[in-house]
Amino acid sequence: MLPRRFQFGARLLFLALTALVLSILPGWTAEVRVVGWALLDNGDGDGFADSGETVELRLTLRNDSSSSLEGVQARLATDDAEIERIFNPVVRVGDIDAGATITLPVKFRFKVADVERDTVYEDFSAALRLTLTASGSRLLSLAPNPIVLQLDLDAAAAGTPGVFFEGFEDGTLGAMAPMNLDAGKFSAEASDGYRCQYADPDWIWSNTYRSTLDCWLGSTSESHGEEFFWNIVDGQSLTVQGRSFTGHHSVWMGVLVGGVTTGAPGGGGGGGPKQTIVEGSRFGYMTTPMGVLEGVVTDGPIHLAAGKICEVTRTTACQDDGDCPEGELCLDAVPELAFKHQISLPDYRVVNTSGPLRSADGGVVQAQVVTPGGVPRGDWRTLVAYQNGYDQQREDNYTNCFFDPIDDGNTEDDFYDGSVRLGPSSLCYDQWVFAYLGDTDEAFNEANVGNSDGPGLEGENGLGTWVESRFDLSAYEGQRILIRFISSGIKAGTGETYEDIFMWNPTPADDGWFIDDITVTGTMDSSDELAADEADGSAPAGRGVQVLQARPMP
Repeated sequence: MLPRRFQFGARLLFLALTALVLSILPGWTAEVRVVGWALLDNGDGDGFADSGETVELRLTLRNDSSSSLEGVQARLATDDAEIERIFNPVVRVGDIDAGATITLPVKFRFKVADVERDTVYEDFSAALRLTLTASGSRLLSLAPNPIVLQLDLDAAAAGTPGVFFEGFEDGTLGAMAPMNLDAGKFSAEASDGYRCQYADPDWIWSNTYRSTLDCWLGSTSESHGEEFFWNIVDGQSLTVQGRSFTGHHSVWMGVLVGGVTTGAPGGGGGGGPKQTIVEGSRFGYMTTPMGVLEGVVTDGPIHLAAGKICEVTRTTACQDDGDCPEGELCLDAVPELAFKHQISLPDYRVVNTSGPLRSADGGVVQAQVVTPGGVPRGDWRTLVAYQNGYDQQREDNYTNCFFDPIDDGNTEDDFYDGSVRLGPSSLCYDQWVFAYLGDTDEAFNEANVGNSDGPGLEGENGLGTWVESRFDLSAYEGQRILIRFISSGIKAGTGETYEDIFMWNPTPADDGWFIDDITVTGTMDSSDELAADEADGSAPAGRGVQVLQARPMP
């Protein structure tokens, strides 16, 4: 039975969200997680797998399921020609107790092909896909997967290590900037490419083929598309939405109904004024906008380290343990993203869906490689969390319009091989998104973690239960990246918000997305530069391996 606070919305039949129910989807949880890995090679020991090198990969896994796994086997594969050969594609793991963490007793061993990158900024990588089976050949769900390795790079002498942090304590977006992707898209022509494949009115196999609905970004007016819905909220105010994990402020994607807001709306294209909500009515309530595609992005490049740092201070560069304070080890920098958040977007709890863990709206976190000056050198790629990851897939059976960015290397006209409805995307089915993690409307309760694994965390101010999501950024080490948080909302008739259509408040199912304390560890200042590797990695077969990268467990 649904919690009482969800029952009212669940009883409503949202005709604009007509679901063509095909099947009940099984609930998806990651039974096993990759929580650490170490890379070794027989080449120059520079921290990267280079041309011609023989590389060993040792993985550390955690059993996140509630029962023990018996007779586990691991299989490593790749579709990338940059990997010439995997010498031992199958490793016998054995048994893993419930909640236990183990390091595989045998390393995978593979050889990098005789390949070279053209420039230091290109996405020249290999994806290694891991498959696990348990006794009886049962396939186990696994996250994160695949393991992505940047190839053929050299890192210069280490610069000054550091940490990127944004907690929004100055009452603005601070080191983040608006990314109003839907600005200027209020027409079918301007929104061309920005829809999901199954929501393209020009495609005969889509749900919206020849639809009379206005299948473009923005709701009823161009001004709605220009408006920016990511706001700074004050956790010490009396407003219903105010909350923070630490300090006074957090950033929130949502709309306050019945309250008083001040501040200028954000502009489009990553510029414009930064919106701040500084006061409001204690009797207001939260909802989320419809027909939108927008987010916040780091205001400049973050340079990820490729060298070594002391494991505790994490701001001291080192070559060996002797360079660190007594008792600290000298380890690879291991860049990582972490942030605290609460998110509650309309999903199977309150709208008609084709099964559990399906949502109408969703959000993801992405990274893009850039030059020192911030010029893009690749598409935006979705980051996969190893802790508290994406919890749902968006619905693909509505006649509503769904939206997706085009700067991720694909549009509504791109399809998977053999498919006429689905294709690569960032926010469309079959991708996974954030929709319901933590809790947004009750006092802190460590058990209120939504679809996350937890633990539930208490914030310093305001309502709700926070959770922390963590992402390994090793695939981007030594490079400069931008990081963005983006969300997408479906379009439903003339409604500008879910409250306009449902009139279901109070309910927490459309409370939006709160984010605080965005942290990137393993960063470096600009003195640490990358270069394309020029060494011959084809060392004699008998040469010993050298530890390149150690990925500690969380």
